Amino acid sequence: MVPRVTLRLLESYFRHRWLHLLPLCIMALAAVAYLASPVYISHASIYVRKETLLDTLNQVRQLRDEGLVGGGTLQVSTPALSTVNEFKELVGTEAFVRAVIDQTDLRTRMTMGPREVDRTIRLYRESFFVETEGDNLVRFYVEAETPELAYQMASATATSYRAWKISRDVQEGTAATDFFSEVVKPYEQDLVNARKALEDYLAVRPAPVVGDRPVEEELQIKQYNDAIDLANERLRSILAREESARLALSQTERDVDQTYVVVDSPRVPERAETLLDRWMYPTVFLSVGLLLSILSAVMLLVLDKSFRVAADVVQELELPVLAQVARSNPNETQQRVTQLISTPKPSASSEQQAAPGRASA
Repeated sequence: MVPRVTLRLLESYFRHRWLHLLPLCIMALAAVAYLASPVYISHASIYVRKETLLDTLNQVRQLRDEGLVGGGTLQVSTPALSTVNEFKELVGTEAFVRAVIDQTDLRTRMTMGPREVDRTIRLYRESFFVETEGDNLVRFYVEAETPELAYQMASATATSYRAWKISRDVQEGTAATDFFSEVVKPYEQDLVNARKALEDYLAVRPAPVVGDRPVEEELQIKQYNDAIDLANERLRSILAREESARLALSQTERDVDQTYVVVDSPRVPERAETLLDRWMYPTVFLSVGLLLSILSAVMLLVLDKSFRVAADVVQELELPVLAQVARSNPNETQQRVTQLISTPKPSASSEQQAAPGRASA
């Protein structure tokens, strides 16, 4: 079965070889066009420090010690990986891409209609690449046709990402501050109610002039005092959290600068990328072309139901093959036809002269 399929595939491929080679030729031309156009790459490196990772690891160790987490390898997201995921998500949003493009020479294209806007956004997304360099280092690349444009897009990417982090932290801090401000009022009211309940109880049952209070009253007063202490402790905790949220909101920009440190700033590329630096992309083009060429031959093989090899007759009709006409060479066939045409025919006189001889014989 396998040799038959192989024979049919080869026969199908070479019977229309130029048609099947067309995708490969197109992708080869695309690879040549890509290599012919100069490409400049500007990159930057960001060192990420997140204290929440240490908190997560400590919590995981504590859970393991307590037996709440079983054995085995536990995958924890690193700061660099989290940052890479953030970059990829942001590049997929139109708002972030527009913020980057508005800081480059491409901003004029954003006023040329919806089609040009989509083309410019797609151009930036295709030219951006980000990867991790360890647990805390992130490196992103931006390629462009000119060194100035590559530098502009790389710098705008770093600036827009920093602005996005500050804006996100400000929004989170504002939301947290507003939340605690709203929660404080009920806790203050609880404290007021607990104190008023104690005052009302003491007004109804004042302290005796002589002797001590009964045990029942002492226990009831203790319950009121415990309620006041609990309400007061809850109020102090909420006020402390509100103050922490306000402090975090006031130092948001400084925290972002301390958490995300630009180790290698974007620079203007001094030279275009060489062929050795860009070998991967032509390889992808040629691989895709070869795959399309093979797929076209396979599709033609699936759609072709005719008999192409002797094994088809044996397999489909279950009949023996007694003889097979050999495939003739077109050049040899043409030569034989030419020889037959060029060979002179015998004349009538020669036939008459040869007739008496045959008769006498």
